[in-house]
Amino acid sequence: MVTFGAGNITNIQFHFPTTSGNFICLFKQDGTGSRTITNWKTFDQADGNESTVVWAGGSAPTLTTTANKLDIISLYWDNDNHKAYG
Repeated sequence: MVTFGAGNITNIQFHFPTTSGNFICLFKQDGTGSRTITNWKTFDQADGNESTVVWAGGSAPTLTTTANKLDIISLYWDNDNHKAYG
């Protein structure tokens, strides 16, 4: 779970294990709200193979911006191809 601090997140960086699997991350707005994430980056277990999340529909979801509300993001990590699908 990630709770936004005093600003937006420029780069969220997911680090994945040596096996493929489903992962869930919760993003909670702080008391101010209106926080965003610009870049959704992924890394494999060796911190190599940097990539970005591949989103259904081609673009990242719009996060809820209401103060203290949260979004649940589901990702599938394909360790064979070192890609995360959201």
